Amino acid sequence: MIPFLMLFIKTRFHKKKILPIYINGKHIKDFNLATIDPNNIDNIKVVKKEFTTEMKSYYGQINIFLKKGYSPKWISLTDLKEKYIKSCNIPTIFMLNNDFIKSDYSDFVIDEKYVQELEVEAIDNQIGNIQIVQIFTKTEENIKKENEILIR
Repeated sequence: MIPFLMLFIKTRFHKKKILPIYINGKHIKDFNLATIDPNNIDNIKVVKKEFTTEMKSYYGQINIFLKKGYSPKWISLTDLKEKYIKSCNIPTIFMLNNDFIKSDYSDFVIDEKYVQELEVEAIDNQIGNIQIVQIFTKTEENIKKENEILIR
């Protein structure tokens, strides 16, 4: 599995800053590298210079270039919920390949073409209803698990 791509730069005040990510020149506010098929990545470049985008200043940026002919189908988690989940009015927690997503669901995007499976689990308790949406991408590990046959 490809690790989460997040590059930090320490300032002289020792604060960490997250670098902006651009995919084929388009700024992606929030995403996880595990949501892109690694076979479709041509190269990754890190630019180390100051610049300002969307009223924020950064020192550096990450540029991911995909192979020619591949265009991802970006979808935010908010839109994914509306499109595929029947009970979209229930509070939702998203997970990606067994890791919780702690980002703003309207900013966090995934490549819809690389989603293998969505699992929705509803939890009812005294406080109210909640659902957990587990997103599995088409990693080798997830494909292998899906093809396993369990004998009990």
